[in-house]
Amino acid sequence: MRFSRVTLFACVCVLVFSALAPLDTASLASVERGAKKIVSLTNDRAEVREESTIRVKTAQGAGAQTKKRPNLFVRIITAPFRGLAKIFSGGKGDKTARVKAKEDKTKAQAASRASDAPGKQTNTQRVEPSRAESQAQRPTENAPRPTGTTQSAPPAVVVATPSQVATQPRAKEVADDSADYEPRRFTPYIEGVPGDPLSQGRALLANGYTNEAIAELSVAAVTGPDLVEANNLLGLAYDRRGQHKQAQEYYERARGVAPQNADVLNNLGHSLYLDDRYKDALSLLKTAARLAPTDTRIANNLALVYGRLAKYDDAFKQFKRAGGEYYARTSTAALLAKAGRDRDAIKHYEAARKLNPPSADVLRQLITLYNRTGQREKAEAAERILDKTPGKASTIS
Repeated sequence: MRFSRVTLFACVCVLVFSALAPLDTASLASVERGAKKIVSLTNDRAEVREESTIRVKTAQGAGAQTKKRPNLFVRIITAPFRGLAKIFSGGKGDKTARVKAKEDKTKAQAASRASDAPGKQTNTQRVEPSRAESQAQRPTENAPRPTGTTQSAPPAVVVATPSQVATQPRAKEVADDSADYEPRRFTPYIEGVPGDPLSQGRALLANGYTNEAIAELSVAAVTGPDLVEANNLLGLAYDRRGQHKQAQEYYERARGVAPQNADVLNNLGHSLYLDDRYKDALSLLKTAARLAPTDTRIANNLALVYGRLAKYDDAFKQFKRAGGEYYARTSTAALLAKAGRDRDAIKHYEAARKLNPPSADVLRQLITLYNRTGQREKAEAAERILDKTPGKASTIS
């Protein structure tokens, strides 16, 4: 009798245990179905699908790791009580799984709405860059631009709007325009003078526009009717710029057309004087003086050449022809003072003072020369005379 009871109890336990085993499998299947349901509802987000699958697998792994199978005797003893608990709980495990699945569905929908808020996206899978990569690729306003050296980060690309593209010229067009553009030289125009190159060049030279005069006279020297005057004026312009060699070339061109032109010979002789060719200048100026004996410019240039050649008496005569005795005295005295012949210069200045006593310039030059030669008393006397001169400066030491 005892054996039959024990056998009956064991059979009941085995039946209960076998009935409970499919229940656990059904609970696990319901959890999987809940997870699959979440995946189907959130098919537009690959991240949520992967997260739900991982959660189910993690739950299965955790359950497999935490559950420890007791020995056979304990399982047989506790099987009736576990079966009763499952029966009276009313499928609480399935309810818990459904609640959890509903929460996962709500979170997935909220994440989907947050991601789709800036703009709708397609259902294609998108790989999210890391935070460091996104910061490196995102251009900032304060980021320094490349300065010609090689950089590891790629340069920022600025996309222009269609209106900006229409208003901005292409680089090739800008380069072509800058290559073809050539600023025009400003040439002043002298009013009241004929507009031909020779007349304008002469007027420009007279008003101090040397470079502009050369531009006009260069045209007149090629196409103008008066080649002698055009080349002669070109020589004067280059002499003013200090280009005496080039000036002499234009004078020679004019001389080749008119060899007895006193004006051309005078200008050529003066250019040779400026170029320190005194003997050549003297020969040309003498010829010019014979052709035009009353020309004061030729006489003055001839006097300057005589002064460079230390022929001061001849220089005095030519200065006198050019401007009179007072002019000759002061000009010859200046040449002598420049050459270091102070006492001879004093004689000419004293003679000039007798011709024009109120001259303050002559008194200043005499004071300077008296101090150089040690004639202190004469210097003080000249200073007192200069102080009494109305409207004149006092002295030069």
